[in-house]
Amino acid sequence: MLDRRELMKRAGMVALATGLGSSRVLALDSVTLPFDNGERPLVRYPQKRPMIGLTQRPPQLETPFSIFDDGPITPNNAFFVRYHLADVPYNIDPDKFTLEVKGKVDRPLKLSLRDIKKLKPVELVAVNQCSGNSRGFSNPRVAGGQLGNGAMGCARWRGVPLKAVLGMAGVQQGARQVTFNGMDGPVSDKTPDFIKALDIDHASDGEVMLAYGMNGDDLPVLNGFPLRLVVPGYYGTYWVKHLNEITVIDSVFDGFWMKSAYRIPDTPNNAVEPGTAPKATIPINRFTVRSFITNVTDGARLKPGRTRLKGIAFDGGKGIKEVAVSIDGGKTWTLNTVVPGGDMTGDITVAFSGTGPALYGGILRQDSPDQSTRMAILRTADFAAPTPMDVLDDRQQPDQPFAQATTVANGAAAGKQRLYVGSNDFAGSPRTATLDIALDAAAANPPLRKVRLERRSTGTAGQDGPQVRTSIHEDGTVYATFYGWRSQTGDFGANTLKVKTDVVVVRDDNWGSNPNPFEGLKDTADGVVGQRVAKGVTISFNRNGLTANGQQRMGGTLSIAVDPRSDKSGTVYVAWGTDEDDTGFTIHVRKSTDRGVTWSASDILTVPRATNAALAVNSDGAVGILYQQLTGTGPTRRWETHLRRSTDGGSNWSDLTLATTPAAVPVKTFDPYLGDYDHMLAVGRDFYGIFSASNVPDTAHFPNGVTYQRNADFNARVLLDVNSQHSVPPSIDPFFFKVNG
Repeated sequence: MLDRRELMKRAGMVALATGLGSSRVLALDSVTLPFDNGERPLVRYPQKRPMIGLTQRPPQLETPFSIFDDGPITPNNAFFVRYHLADVPYNIDPDKFTLEVKGKVDRPLKLSLRDIKKLKPVELVAVNQCSGNSRGFSNPRVAGGQLGNGAMGCARWRGVPLKAVLGMAGVQQGARQVTFNGMDGPVSDKTPDFIKALDIDHASDGEVMLAYGMNGDDLPVLNGFPLRLVVPGYYGTYWVKHLNEITVIDSVFDGFWMKSAYRIPDTPNNAVEPGTAPKATIPINRFTVRSFITNVTDGARLKPGRTRLKGIAFDGGKGIKEVAVSIDGGKTWTLNTVVPGGDMTGDITVAFSGTGPALYGGILRQDSPDQSTRMAILRTADFAAPTPMDVLDDRQQPDQPFAQATTVANGAAAGKQRLYVGSNDFAGSPRTATLDIALDAAAANPPLRKVRLERRSTGTAGQDGPQVRTSIHEDGTVYATFYGWRSQTGDFGANTLKVKTDVVVVRDDNWGSNPNPFEGLKDTADGVVGQRVAKGVTISFNRNGLTANGQQRMGGTLSIAVDPRSDKSGTVYVAWGTDEDDTGFTIHVRKSTDRGVTWSASDILTVPRATNAALAVNSDGAVGILYQQLTGTGPTRRWETHLRRSTDGGSNWSDLTLATTPAAVPVKTFDPYLGDYDHMLAVGRDFYGIFSASNVPDTAHFPNGVTYQRNADFNARVLLDVNSQHSVPPSIDPFFFKVNG
C-alpha cells in the first residue's frame, strides 16, 4: 500500500516523464558566454531552475555561474546535465528497477532499489565535473560541446559503497576491470552504447559509490534517477547515470568510450605541444586542480579600496593545500592564510570537533614581539572556509600546543563541543605542563580554563617537557600525559643536555569540569596527583640534530590513546621515548585496564632507535602506533616510518612500512629534520596519519605505494618545478596516509 507522500511522488514522476519526453522545452531568455559564438538560451526543464542550454536532444544543461557564489554545495535543481545518447529513460518505475551484477563473480545478483537501500548507507561530498567543462574558452577552438564554466557541481551523495555490492557477488580471482552500463541508449544501432570501466582495485577501494540520494533527496531524473555511479575525483564521464548493469571482467575493456573516446596524452602533464599528436594515450581519469573566483565577474570594474574575493577550488582527491591570489595577471601571487601570524607558523596541530565541519587548532605564531614563544588557540565553524580562523586565545610563553576536540553525544551537555590544548607554558614555571580547556568551544566567546597538570617539584630542571598530550573518551573520561622533568645535566647550547624525567598520566572523569580537574589519578607510591608510569628515565634534549641520529634532533616523544568503545574508557595506552645504553633512543608502550591506576609490568612493545610515536585506537579496539626508526649504520642509515597494529591488546603486532628513506638525503638545512612529532587518529575502523620524510621520488622508498602532489619524475628519481621543465633539489615533505581497519 502506498502512503500519501509516496502517491504524490509517483504522480509527480508521471508528470515529470511527460514533460521531459515532450519536445517542448520552455525557453526563457538567453545569455552570452564570454567566448566566440557564446550565445545560449536559458531553458527550464522539470526539476530544474532556468539553466544554460547547449543541446536539447540529448539534454545538455550548464549551471549558471552565479549559483557557485551561493555556497560549496550545488542545489539539485541547478546541477548540470550531460548526456551522450539521446534515448534518455525519462519514465522509470523505481519499484520495477533492478541492478544486475554479473560476469566474473561467484554469485550473480539482481538487486531492487529497495534491496540496495537496505544496505548500510554512506554519505560523501564530491565534485562531479564534465571533462569538457570550460572547453569554450580554448583557443584555438577544440572540438566538442562549447561549454562555459558551468559543467560542474558539488553535492552530498548518499548510497552504498560499490565495494559492498561486489563483496556480496564475490569477485573471482583474475578479475581486472568492472564495467558500468546505464539505461540511456543510442537512437541508432551504429552508435556504440555508453559503457565505462574502472580497474578492479579502484572499483573495490570503498570510495566509489552507488548513489541513490543527492543533497538529502532522491536523484533528479536528469542526474541519473534512480541510481548512478559516483567516482570521487574522476571526471563525470565515469559517473554513469541510470545505472542498471555492472559486469566484472578478466580483461581490459575495449569499448568505444574507453578505447577510442575520452583519451588523453600519456605524458607527465597529459599535454603535448600545440599542433603535435601524442605518441600514446591513456583513458582520462582524475581531474586536475580547478579554481574560480565566484563573486567578481569577468571584466567587472571594482571600486577603489579593498574587495573581498570569494571562490571555489577543487582537485582530483589529493587535497587543496593552499589558495593564492594574483591581481596582476599571474606575475605575482599572494597566499591566502587562514591562521594569524604571517605566512608561516611554528608548531601547529588541528582537531575536528567530531561532528560537522568545525575545526580547532593550536599554533605557535611567528610574529611574537620578543624572543619568547607566542601561542594562539583557533577555531573555525567550517574547515573549508577561506576566511581567517577565530582567535580564542593569544598569549606568550606556551610551547608546542597540541589540540584535541570532541562533541558530547549524550546527556544534558549533548551537542557541546569540547576543546583541550596541551602546552608547555613557561608562565607557570617551574611547573609548566598545562592544559587549556573550553567546555563549550563553539560558543560566541568561550571561556578557556588553564589547568596546571604538574604537582611535583621539577627540581634542577625548572620545567616540564614540551609534550603534553590528551585522549578523550565519549563518556567524559579525559587522560593527559606529560614528561615531569626532575633534573638535568649538560648544556642545551652545546647540544649536550640530558634530562631525568618521569612519565606522568593524569585523568578527569567529567570532561575536566570538576572544581579541581584532572585529580582522578593519584600515584600509588607517593599519593600525589598524577600516576608515574615510568620514573627517572633519561632523555637527550638536543638543540640541533646529530649525524649519528640521522640528522634528527632528539627531545623525547609522548603519546596516549584511550579505547573508544562505550565500555572501555578504562583501557588506555601510553608510549614514551627514553635513552637506553644498548639501543639508544627507544620507544616504550604500556597499557592500563583500570583507568590508569596500574600499568603493564613490562612493555607490550619496545622499538629501539625510534622516535615520533603516535598512538590511536579504532572502533574495534585495535591499537595502532606510528613511529620513525633509524636503521643501518654510516652511509646506509635510513629513516623507516612504520605503522604497527595489534588486535589483541598488544600481545601481537602487525608491521606496515610506509616509507624507508635515506637518512643523509637531503642534507639538513634546519631543525627538526623530520619534525618533533607525527600524528595519527582513528576514524571508525580506519587509521589516518601524517609524517615527514625525504621526498626523493623513488618507488622503492614507499613499498606500499605513494601519490605525489608535486611534479616528479619517478623514473629519473628527480623532483620537477611547477612547469615540469627543470629539476629541483629534494627536501622534507609531509606525507598523509589512510590505512583501512
